[in-house]
Amino acid sequence: MINEENIGIKIDKFKSNQNIFFGILILLLFICIISFIYIHLNDIVCTKDIENIEIHAKSEMETEIDVIKLNDEEKETFINFIELLNSAKGTKQNFSKDLSDISLLFKYKNGKIKVLDLYFDMQTQRLSFLDISKNKYYILDKKDSAYFFFYKHFQSVHSGYFVPSVDLYIGDKLINVYHKSFEWLYMCIDGSWAGRSYDKIFDVIDFKNDNSIIDLEKGEKLRLEYSVLPDKSHLQIVKEGNVIYDEDIYSDELPLIKEDGSYIYRLTNEWYKDEYEGTQVLEYDIYIDLPIEVYISKSSLLAGDTVSIVAKNVNPNEKIELIQDLSLKSPIFYTHGNKRIAFLGVSCIADSGKYNMKLSCLRDNKTTFEKEFDLEVKDTKFKVQNLTISKKLRANAVKDENRIEHKDYCDKVREKSENRILWDGDFIMPVKGVISTDYGEIRYVNGSTNAYRHKGIDIAAKLGTPIIAPNNGIVKGSKFLNLTGNSIIIDHGMGLFSVYYHLNSRDVKVGEYVKKGDIIGTVGKTGFSTGPHLHYEFCVFKTAVNPYLLMESDSIIDFINNLS
Repeated sequence: MINEENIGIKIDKFKSNQNIFFGILILLLFICIISFIYIHLNDIVCTKDIENIEIHAKSEMETEIDVIKLNDEEKETFINFIELLNSAKGTKQNFSKDLSDISLLFKYKNGKIKVLDLYFDMQTQRLSFLDISKNKYYILDKKDSAYFFFYKHFQSVHSGYFVPSVDLYIGDKLINVYHKSFEWLYMCIDGSWAGRSYDKIFDVIDFKNDNSIIDLEKGEKLRLEYSVLPDKSHLQIVKEGNVIYDEDIYSDELPLIKEDGSYIYRLTNEWYKDEYEGTQVLEYDIYIDLPIEVYISKSSLLAGDTVSIVAKNVNPNEKIELIQDLSLKSPIFYTHGNKRIAFLGVSCIADSGKYNMKLSCLRDNKTTFEKEFDLEVKDTKFKVQNLTISKKLRANAVKDENRIEHKDYCDKVREKSENRILWDGDFIMPVKGVISTDYGEIRYVNGSTNAYRHKGIDIAAKLGTPIIAPNNGIVKGSKFLNLTGNSIIIDHGMGLFSVYYHLNSRDVKVGEYVKKGDIIGTVGKTGFSTGPHLHYEFCVFKTAVNPYLLMESDSIIDFINNLS
């Protein structure tokens, strides 16, 4: 017979044991959860939801920043590093933040940032770090630290990793490097050698910035500052692709080229130290701006003179203006090498006296240079000629339509000139003969009381005598004109023109290039002429000047050539 009371007791004990078991199980689960939460709440770095990691490697010379995204091939490696960091032990031994070699920035998807400053002790070969948010210091053992010492993104901790810095200054202005490259070897903590290289071209310097312009008028110099002096330095200076300086240098002051222009300064430095060695190449784009210099061929003049005005060291983005009242046409300044050249023609009818000149240099409509000077035209005596010609010839000479035809054609031809020097050396006489009428002579025709000025020289010669080009140039005019007959005009460049009238024949065409000594025609008596001769003029644009002055040994041509 079943004892119901005993059965009830057994059921109660079973239920009691079951409750105890579940209670213990719940307690263990609670302990596990609490432990899990405790452990992970105390992780130095949480691995969940990290978007990327920035590695800031710092030195006195430079700062490198690497960005590692944890969805790439380095994810597993860096997760292992984070686990090592989380296993670090707290320490009271701290270090100065200034001594931190590397900073790690852990950026999370929710926008939060975790920062650790790492310090690599090369003597103990151990890694310490500071958790910025907790202001707490940690240290890893030597074994775990080794992983960090040899990780590629932490190589900058080695003392020879960074290439020494080299800065170039103009005065106190730091010049931006244009091109930088290096080949570098450095020693690791285990005595092995590792290498790195670099090659980058930076943005081209904008000279309007003026940061890389050397103004020698202010006494500015080029000087170098090294963090570590190189064992060898070599400098090349390049202009327009040509090496114009190529020498070793032994000073922190670099040589300057005494000529305006853009230059590449290519500096090659070499270091050979116990912990590192290598070669560094730096290129700087330098613009040397010499002070403007103005030269005038002469200041005391005679009527019919030609003055050459030369401005040296004018920058390409600057223009020259000359305010004057001596000539009807303001001179045009042409570029020739490092010079700007202009010619000012003084008419044979110019009044004597002093004329003030104001030369200005403009950049972006702002005056960068100004110089005033005086030119004095002295009293000039010219011969007087009384000419008798037939009434028919006289009537032809004074016809308005003939004068208008002549003026329109010759003025138009001489409005523009080639913007370069075509001539070569001094000018020569275009024909052999006798001077029958000189430059500037005061001519009276058939007893008239009204005189006019003869603006060239008349050279009498036999009909058909060859006429030669007095210098190199381009034929700009070749035409028969009623007043001057067969006429030729040659442009010698920069506003200088030679003019030939009354030819029997014209042997050149417009646009033809002629050399000094080439035959351009023959002596004749066409147009308003009393006999075979060449009327020869020399002009600065439309102003007829004394042709002899271009043939003298100390002519304006020699003046220009003698200016270095």
